[in-house]
Amino acid sequence: MLLLDEPLSAIDALLRRNLQVEIRKIQQKLKITTIFVTHDQEEAMVMSDTIHLFNLGKIEQSGTPREITAAGLWAAACIGLALGAGFYSGAIIGFVAIWLSLGILSIIDSRIYNNSKVIHLYIEFENITSVSSFISKIREKNGVVRELETTKVKGADGKNEVSAVVELRFSEKKTHSEIIEEFGKSEGVLFIEKL
Repeated sequence: MLLLDEPLSAIDALLRRNLQVEIRKIQQKLKITTIFVTHDQEEAMVMSDTIHLFNLGKIEQSGTPREITAAGLWAAACIGLALGAGFYSGAIIGFVAIWLSLGILSIIDSRIYNNSKVIHLYIEFENITSVSSFISKIREKNGVVRELETTKVKGADGKNEVSAVVELRFSEKKTHSEIIEEFGKSEGVLFIEKL
């Protein structure tokens, strides 16, 4: 017997789907009884011959994935497929409300973040002297370098270059795109992007 307690819960979606298929193939090839604990309804439907739905520590419903979806209202609600008793319209209304809220919050967050006085950048410089002139230019524009972490790297042409992760703060508001455009043209800056 093989016991798997949420083995795929911390894995990204693409890898999770691939591993679901591989685990299922291995389990069927070896013909080993497997208990697969999951809170992911889709995963339960894909991975199982038999599903047991628990409610307050007791088995509420058991059956094949097809039997479970056709089962009682509680079981159907658990696997997200209940269409009766207002669940369908409630799910649609809830989805639309959440989608609109997230969209509005995303726009607000983007505007606040893009107009904030602090920006984090990844920059590649020709050499260490270019870093010093970059910092001087920041100070000329009333900016402050709050953090600077540099690393020497070999460029594609074999020359020593310097990469840096920088946190900058400006006393006046500038959009992040203005900052990147302005300082991306600085002497010795090979590449610049917002983190």
